Amino acid sequence: MKDEFLISLYNSYVNRIHDFRREQYIIILILAGFFTLVAKVTIDLKQEGKLDEMAVNIYILVTFLSGILTTLFLNHSYVMLLFSKVLKRIEETLNIPTSIRFYSENRLGRGISYLVSHFLPFALYFTIATFFILSVDIVPYWVYFLGIGLHVFILVMGYVILGYVIKKEKWYLVIH
Repeated sequence: MKDEFLISLYNSYVNRIHDFRREQYIIILILAGFFTLVAKVTIDLKQEGKLDEMAVNIYILVTFLSGILTTLFLNHSYVMLLFSKVLKRIEETLNIPTSIRFYSENRLGRGISYLVSHFLPFALYFTIATFFILSVDIVPYWVYFLGIGLHVFILVMGYVILGYVIKKEKWYLVIH
């Protein structure tokens, strides 16, 4: 009875982590699609000669929408990390052999994967921001640095909150 409960709990956590990953991919696809659309609109406006104050407004809109989507992405990443901590406890309790564990024991590989997945939305944003600066002379540099500053602030605050949550949480698996 106890083993069946643990196995079903383990399977539910594995499924939930896969769901979180799918949701992250959806957020990244939305972000990439939005950036592609904005780049196309910017190029069209430049060809028509209508690119003036609208470029600054589009860039500011991109910055704030990207900031919201990046925050959602980080939130999903942190929840997935917390789920994986619980999953590790379950695997230790079930004595699952390391060869079939879902939770990777390779700390370096896990860290690299974690950092790469976190920097995807930032890389997308910096790409479109650089595109704006190089192709549109009208966008002032202060707007560009405001956008980059916003995203760096989101990243730093995200890591501060994550550190606080992990420090305060105690991960004990209690089975009645």
